[in-house]
Amino acid sequence: MTNQYLPCTPQQEILLRKMKQELHLTMNGVTSESMKAKGADYRLIYGVSYPQLKSMALRYPKEASFARLLWNSNIREMMILATMLWPSDSFPEETAEEWVRSFKQLELVEQVCLNLFSSLPYASRKALEWIGEPELFVRITGFTLIYRLCLKGTVWNEQQLEYIIKQSETSINSSSSLLVNAILLALRGLVRQDREQGERVVRFFLNAGNERMNEVAEQLKYEQELL
Repeated sequence: MTNQYLPCTPQQEILLRKMKQELHLTMNGVTSESMKAKGADYRLIYGVSYPQLKSMALRYPKEASFARLLWNSNIREMMILATMLWPSDSFPEETAEEWVRSFKQLELVEQVCLNLFSSLPYASRKALEWIGEPELFVRITGFTLIYRLCLKGTVWNEQQLEYIIKQSETSINSSSSLLVNAILLALRGLVRQDREQGERVVRFFLNAGNERMNEVAEQLKYEQELL
């Protein structure tokens, strides 16, 4: 995460002061201390809930320069608000690359994918690129984004689907539970999205010929039964 100084306009200074006042008034000290104790890596944590932040976002402009100021604050709530306020049609691809390589915790991955990355015009391409990257949190972001795109109805062609399955197989035995959970989430998204697609995913893991792959297949078959 960057603390790079960015100049702001007088109007933005007013908005920043107003936002900090709102966050202070809605601060949850118990949540804040709990997150710090669990290792949340932010300069400041107010402990404000997601629904409160979503409501707060409605009172501020959806503007790229203002959102960048919020992101660079390294304050938990302001960074999450940045993901809600940066218009997806003006979010540069190079900034997406900058952000994804700064992630250190799952919360930001989930919020960025939910609020911003899943709406980007180049989202599916970046998701496929990222699941093949060596950096742990880049891969986690890629699989999390695939799940979000599945929920939005993104259609994967044969080549893309095969690539997602192969990358999932490659990393499913990772020592990182965060990565394994992100992979399973993406696979569940594929299974829920389309019955024929889901059957293909399940069949692949059933035919992989080892106990771990069969466990994954059984989890995915349960998802199919819920359809």
